[in-house]
Amino acid sequence: MKSLIRLITRIDPLIGHRLDAECKQFFDLVQSRKLKSPQEAMQQLYQGTRQRQRFSELKMKLVRQLTKAVLMHPWYYTTMNQQVHAECWQSLAAIKMLLAQGHREDVQDLLLTTLRKAQKYQLHRIAADICLELYYLYLVIENNGRKGNRYKKLMLEQREMANAEEEVMGRWAEIAALRNSSRQNNKFIREKLAQVCKKVNHHLRYNSVNINIFIWNFNIMRYYLEHDYQAVVNICQGAIRFMEDRKIDRTITYRYQLTPAQLILGQYDAARENIKIAIGCVRKDQYTWSVFTYYRLLIELHSGEYQQAYHLYLAANAVPQISKALNEQWKIVRGYIAFLIKNKRVQANEGRRPHYRKFIESVPIFSQDKQGNNINIIILQLIHSIGHNNDLIIDRAEAIRKYIDRHMKSRELIRARTFIEMLLKIPRYRFHYQAVLRHTANDLKRLKSRHIRMTQNQDIEIIPYLNLWEMVLYTLSKNHPYGRRRIYR
Repeated sequence: MKSLIRLITRIDPLIGHRLDAECKQFFDLVQSRKLKSPQEAMQQLYQGTRQRQRFSELKMKLVRQLTKAVLMHPWYYTTMNQQVHAECWQSLAAIKMLLAQGHREDVQDLLLTTLRKAQKYQLHRIAADICLELYYLYLVIENNGRKGNRYKKLMLEQREMANAEEEVMGRWAEIAALRNSSRQNNKFIREKLAQVCKKVNHHLRYNSVNINIFIWNFNIMRYYLEHDYQAVVNICQGAIRFMEDRKIDRTITYRYQLTPAQLILGQYDAARENIKIAIGCVRKDQYTWSVFTYYRLLIELHSGEYQQAYHLYLAANAVPQISKALNEQWKIVRGYIAFLIKNKRVQANEGRRPHYRKFIESVPIFSQDKQGNNINIIILQLIHSIGHNNDLIIDRAEAIRKYIDRHMKSRELIRARTFIEMLLKIPRYRFHYQAVLRHTANDLKRLKSRHIRMTQNQDIEIIPYLNLWEMVLYTLSKNHPYGRRRIYR
């Protein structure tokens, strides 16, 4: 109930004024966030023997009114596909209600109009249900066998495509469950994906967008796991062309998956153009806007345009994040921006310098690994402590080394592991610039030989480690050219 109210309120802040008095009282209680449990709401709203029953009835009444608001108000739909999808389901519901009352001949025009929309936007299950009604209408009511058989044939075709869509959707759910399971490694998932692709690729013959979307997703996931980013680019661009040729506005998903591959391949101009088109199709209060802005900032950081990245950071920071995960991600970005400012790579505006030291010193290193951000937190703690709090590096070095030995063994994390090991050699060699330079030379060669393409798209380096190492050496030479007494072994 809370999540439904929160979603609809974000879409339409005035939704509460469309509710009746009893529902509005409950709606306002939930919105106030003063309720700790449903039992507390029940006690505030009702008293007496029928308290539980009346409260249950009120919840269902509120859900019905909120659901009606979603269906009846066009502000909810952001794309033509969403709008037509909702209109077709509404029309089908109206048709079923009229048919139940015996108005079969009167809904003929509505049946044909809805069928044309459903076919155009490839809503196979809706089209199959409508064809069944038309088959019955023409064959039984109008005694027109030619038209009846035509819609029977079309019904069977649409049902076949609907069944194929459900099959690939079910297989996608299985793969997604495997991806979410920490017990399965990438090798097992790659093998499973290869098997699934062989089983579902023949469904491409239907030339259906909904079916193709799942098959494209299977292949994109597979090639990301195999680090074949050019294949990802080819699939995404093909999917975008396929839908643009048919004037179907569902390309955002593939622009979203295309961007990390272009970034890893160093196709910065193409990635900028892709993001420019994508951002033009979404609102600032949407999750995808923040994600595309984040990738846009990464492009500038990877291409060395640090000042432009700083301006993008300021613009994005002014927009509230609707996702906790994204909010954490922007905190990490703020840490890297602060390091760039300290390293004289960015000229910060007066009064707009991100302060990061308290966060770095207070965050527990290994409390929770938020989608891989623990690695970035470790790196930020180390690089920000150089020249500011060297004792923090020394005190945490052994714990960090144990962590990377235990949790950073995968091939995808080999660059991050190598870079952290290089950072840990700074306290080992007494913060002495020349000693650190000499003893990390072999690590630097290994880092250069392990291309960034070995990483996964969710583990893209915010600032490439080679560039970040140059900045670390600059900080070290400026603050500790001759080392210090305390040593970590």
